[in-house]
Amino acid sequence: MKFFANIAMRLSTFASRGFSRAGLQMRCALVLVGLLWAPSALGQGQTLGAMFSGGNEAFFRGDFAAAIGHYEQLVDAGVRDPDVYFNLATAYARHHDLGHAILYFERASRLSSSDDDIVA
Repeated sequence: MKFFANIAMRLSTFASRGFSRAGLQMRCALVLVGLLWAPSALGQGQTLGAMFSGGNEAFFRGDFAAAIGHYEQLVDAGVRDPDVYFNLATAYARHHDLGHAILYFERASRLSSSDDDIVA
Protein backbone atom coordinates (compact mmCIF):
# COMPACT_ATOMS: atom_id res chain seq x y z
CA MET A 1 0.00 0.00 0.00
CA LYS A 2 2.88 2.33 0.77
CA PHE A 3 4.18 1.72 -2.76
CA PHE A 4 0.99 3.09 -4.34
CA ALA A 5 0.92 6.06 -1.98
CA ASN A 6 4.49 6.85 -3.00
CA ILE A 7 3.56 6.64 -6.71
CA ALA A 8 0.52 8.87 -6.16
CA MET A 9 2.69 11.42 -4.36
CA ARG A 10 5.19 11.39 -7.25
CA LEU A 11 2.43 11.85 -9.80
CA SER A 12 0.92 14.80 -7.97
CA THR A 13 4.32 16.43 -7.51
CA PHE A 14 5.22 15.76 -11.13
CA ALA A 15 1.93 17.16 -12.44
CA SER A 16 1.96 20.22 -10.17
CA ARG A 17 5.49 21.34 -10.93
CA GLY A 18 4.97 21.23 -14.67
CA PHE A 19 7.47 20.01 -17.18
CA SER A 20 10.72 21.45 -18.35
CA ARG A 21 9.79 22.07 -21.96
CA ALA A 22 13.43 22.09 -23.06
CA GLY A 23 14.14 18.82 -21.23
CA LEU A 24 11.07 17.13 -22.65
CA GLN A 25 11.87 18.39 -26.15
CA MET A 26 15.43 17.03 -25.91
CA ARG A 27 14.09 13.67 -24.76
CA CYS A 28 11.60 13.68 -27.63
CA ALA A 29 14.28 14.58 -30.17
CA LEU A 30 16.49 11.68 -29.08
CA VAL A 31 13.65 9.18 -29.29
CA LEU A 32 12.58 10.58 -32.65
CA VAL A 33 16.04 9.98 -34.09
CA GLY A 34 15.87 6.36 -32.95
CA LEU A 35 12.38 5.89 -34.34
CA LEU A 36 13.24 7.35 -37.73
CA TRP A 37 15.67 4.48 -38.25
CA ALA A 38 13.02 1.90 -37.40
CA PRO A 39 11.04 0.39 -40.27
CA SER A 40 7.41 1.30 -40.69
CA ALA A 41 5.35 -1.12 -38.66
CA LEU A 42 1.99 0.57 -39.02
CA GLY A 43 -0.56 -0.52 -41.59
CA GLN A 44 -1.39 3.05 -42.60
CA GLY A 45 2.13 3.54 -43.92
CA GLN A 46 3.05 6.07 -41.25
CA THR A 47 6.56 5.83 -39.94
CA LEU A 48 7.15 5.33 -36.26
CA GLY A 49 8.93 8.68 -36.18
CA ALA A 50 5.87 10.43 -37.60
CA MET A 51 3.68 8.75 -35.00
CA PHE A 52 6.00 9.87 -32.20
CA SER A 53 6.07 13.42 -33.56
CA GLY A 54 2.28 13.42 -33.78
CA GLY A 55 2.06 12.37 -30.14
CA ASN A 56 4.46 15.10 -29.08
CA GLU A 57 2.63 17.77 -31.07
CA ALA A 58 -0.71 16.71 -29.59
CA PHE A 59 0.79 16.72 -26.09
CA PHE A 60 2.15 20.25 -26.43
CA ARG A 61 -1.22 21.44 -27.79
CA GLY A 62 -2.85 20.02 -24.68
CA ASP A 63 -4.74 17.33 -26.61
CA PHE A 64 -3.78 14.52 -24.26
CA ALA A 65 -6.31 12.03 -25.67
CA ALA A 66 -4.76 12.35 -29.14
CA ALA A 67 -1.25 12.09 -27.68
CA ILE A 68 -2.25 8.90 -25.88
CA GLY A 69 -3.59 7.51 -29.16
CA HIS A 70 -0.32 8.19 -30.97
CA TYR A 71 1.87 6.75 -28.22
CA GLU A 72 -0.41 3.69 -27.85
CA GLN A 73 -0.02 3.01 -31.58
CA LEU A 74 3.74 2.97 -31.07
CA VAL A 75 3.39 0.48 -28.22
CA ASP A 76 1.01 -1.63 -30.33
CA ALA A 77 3.60 -1.58 -33.15
CA GLY A 78 6.11 -3.18 -30.79
CA VAL A 79 8.12 -0.15 -29.69
CA ARG A 80 9.56 -0.83 -26.24
CA ASP A 81 11.30 2.42 -25.39
CA PRO A 82 11.45 4.11 -21.97
CA ASP A 83 10.87 7.55 -23.49
CA VAL A 84 7.73 6.40 -25.30
CA TYR A 85 6.47 4.86 -22.05
CA PHE A 86 7.39 8.03 -20.13
CA ASN A 87 5.56 10.27 -22.60
CA LEU A 88 2.56 7.95 -22.57
CA ALA A 89 2.52 7.94 -18.76
CA THR A 90 2.75 11.72 -18.68
CA ALA A 91 -0.11 12.07 -21.17
CA TYR A 92 -2.24 9.69 -19.09
CA ALA A 93 -1.40 11.68 -15.93
CA ARG A 94 -2.44 14.92 -17.60
CA HIS A 95 -5.61 13.19 -18.83
CA HIS A 96 -6.35 12.26 -15.16
CA ASP A 97 -6.04 8.51 -15.77
CA LEU A 98 -3.69 7.73 -12.91
CA GLY A 99 -3.95 3.95 -13.20
CA HIS A 100 -2.52 3.92 -16.72
CA ALA A 101 -0.04 6.65 -15.77
CA ILE A 102 1.37 4.48 -12.99
CA LEU A 103 1.52 1.46 -15.30
CA TYR A 104 3.56 3.26 -17.94
CA PHE A 105 5.78 5.09 -15.43
CA GLU A 106 6.62 1.66 -14.01
CA ARG A 107 7.39 0.26 -17.47
CA ALA A 108 9.59 3.26 -18.24
CA SER A 109 11.35 2.84 -14.92
CA ARG A 110 12.10 -0.83 -15.58
CA LEU A 111 13.68 -0.04 -18.94
CA SER A 112 15.66 2.99 -17.77
CA SER A 113 16.55 2.86 -14.11
CA SER A 114 19.28 5.49 -14.55
CA ASP A 115 17.04 8.32 -15.83
CA ASP A 116 16.40 10.79 -12.99
CA ASP A 117 13.11 12.06 -14.51
CA ILE A 118 11.67 8.56 -14.61
CA VAL A 119 13.03 7.25 -11.30
CA ALA A 120 12.25 10.35 -9.19
